Amino acid sequence: MGTIKVTSWNVAHLDRLTKDSLDENDLKRRNAVVREIQELSPDVLCLLEGPKGEEGIDRVSNDLLEGEWVAMKASDGEYATQGNQWIWFLVHKRHKDRASLLPVAVWDAFASGSWKVNFWGEFEERSHQHFRHPQVLVFDWHGFRVEFVGLHLKSKFVNQGESM
Repeated sequence: MGTIKVTSWNVAHLDRLTKDSLDENDLKRRNAVVREIQELSPDVLCLLEGPKGEEGIDRVSNDLLEGEWVAMKASDGEYATQGNQWIWFLVHKRHKDRASLLPVAVWDAFASGSWKVNFWGEFEERSHQHFRHPQVLVFDWHGFRVEFVGLHLKSKFVNQGESM
């Protein structure tokens, strides 16, 4: 049956590396990121802080990675993600027909869209929801359904001069 190599990587602000004109530092960084992905050669790569939208991830998979890894896209076009840093699964081209994204509506059917939290020691509960909605890759591994959950666990809390 063999093995499968799954890698998750938070490539901070990956969208900045997809621009046509880069300064010397960003060009070095982009080349290093591409080289690292090629050397790791994962079957499945989950990118955190990936580019916003399908056009952005196409620049990564088609242009930077020369089509060697295929971006898994939502069949309904829904990602439920805010902001410019998205979660993406790239699958090596030899496995592209084995993989698909689970619709975010299926995730939401099992996990409510919001929940109560106490922010940073506050006594009053507030409602919270995903800023970057988890993405789920469904992968057929020799007849077994395997689900990989890609999520970004970094807090979106911004300290506005208050001490903790």
